[in-house]
Amino acid sequence: ERWIPVVTIYDVFWKHAYTQVYYALYDHARFIAVGTPSGTSLSRESGTHQSIQTPAIFMGLPNIIYYEPAFAYDMKVLYHWAVEQLISPAGESVYLRLTTQEIEQPPITDSPEMREQVIRGGYWFLNHRGSQGYDPQRNVAHCFATGHAITEAIRAADVLRQQGIFLNVCNVTSWERLKRDWESYWGSPETQEDPNASYHLNDLIPDDELLVPAVVVGDFTPQVADWLGNALCKMVPVLGPRQFSETGSLDEVRKFHAMNADAIVGLLQKAFTK
Repeated sequence: ERWIPVVTIYDVFWKHAYTQVYYALYDHARFIAVGTPSGTSLSRESGTHQSIQTPAIFMGLPNIIYYEPAFAYDMKVLYHWAVEQLISPAGESVYLRLTTQEIEQPPITDSPEMREQVIRGGYWFLNHRGSQGYDPQRNVAHCFATGHAITEAIRAADVLRQQGIFLNVCNVTSWERLKRDWESYWGSPETQEDPNASYHLNDLIPDDELLVPAVVVGDFTPQVADWLGNALCKMVPVLGPRQFSETGSLDEVRKFHAMNADAIVGLLQKAFTK
């Protein structure tokens, strides 16, 4: 009989358990750490309960990997995978950062390929490729969104579409998995010499869209995703908290941190007018 340890607390309180988590991972303990509610989704509880540093904290720890699912489908796939990690000889612990904010659940067709994309770190949730007038040289942009922030990216895509701009939205389920994959590829001369080798971020973006304007939106400090600009060889702004939060409605707090649809739209409009 095997026990599956799952620890669930307010995301902000994981920093209080840092020492215990650190030494548990040092001893190769296996567990699923769940942080919920998390981030600015706790807008009514002031900055004291709004966790914005925990993704960066967990990304800095060995033997554990950070995921932040946006939808119930993502969560189902990742939870099953996380349990497998606990019993696999080559596995590790898993940190799942969740939200209690209501998010409309889209129809997602389950398939082995779809599950693989969720696990590897992301997939295109909104994909306008093939639409009439779609031209990466003229009117295409990318938004990499995580967790409940994807709702703002979807709103921004609707606004920009009315202005003739196609905003493809990537649902990033794990910035850490994407980063590890990218670093593993470029850190191995043997891999780079293999014409069939690649990494997930490279597979996600078509060659003719490598230089399109892009932005990240997430409920975390910028160091979680600011490596993306290096990976894509261009400036990729990260919209998200940079200071302690305030108390207010969710819309007010998202506006305060410039991580709402208006911020996304404004930034990309500037990119197309340069």
